[in-house]
Amino acid sequence: MSSVYSWSVRGKESDVWTYQWDKSINPQEAITYAIQPVDDGLDIVCAGPPFSGALAKHVGRLPYPSTRIVSSYTFRFGSNIKYGQVVEFDRKFTDAHGWTYNGSTQWNIAQGWEFQIGNWTNTGIFGEFVQDAWNAVEIEQALDYTAHTLTFVSVAVNGIKSTPINQAPIPATQEGWDINQIVLQAQLCTGEKGGAYGVRFVGIGDSGTA
Repeated sequence: MSSVYSWSVRGKESDVWTYQWDKSINPQEAITYAIQPVDDGLDIVCAGPPFSGALAKHVGRLPYPSTRIVSSYTFRFGSNIKYGQVVEFDRKFTDAHGWTYNGSTQWNIAQGWEFQIGNWTNTGIFGEFVQDAWNAVEIEQALDYTAHTLTFVSVAVNGIKSTPINQAPIPATQEGWDINQIVLQAQLCTGEKGGAYGVRFVGIGDSGTA
């Protein structure tokens, strides 16, 4: 009888997040990129000229080389979202041999909240998000440690799942990062008119099975 190894890590919004910016992250640095833990989550505010941004970074351990990983977060935004270009939430998984699997995703506000993956490939999936309310996102990924690829399996918004995501597997790379990690990057970027907008995140976590 075979057994399934499973694990779950939740509440990452309460951990340490660090500010990161260079031109590879965003050509234009935000004037303000505030990362503030609050009682019910993690507040991030981005302000600056058009298409300016930065990111908040969190580094944690990948407990087990799972072939299926479900990543989740819940977020809330107000009317100032009109000044935003994206709500980006990247995940990079590193294995024991130095391979980095790109689980980067973003919701492109300017494209009607289209879900984009990898190096911002359009999926034709659009998020039905509600202003001034909590919106739950759950993303399932399949990792192949032999072929060194990551495939997006599904995305669910407020319990409504879109599957399959009809995109090719994303090749892993060897980037010189540390091994057995989950690297999270929450990135905001202003829209074509610039301005300021904020997002509050809760329920940031990952779970995996063999």
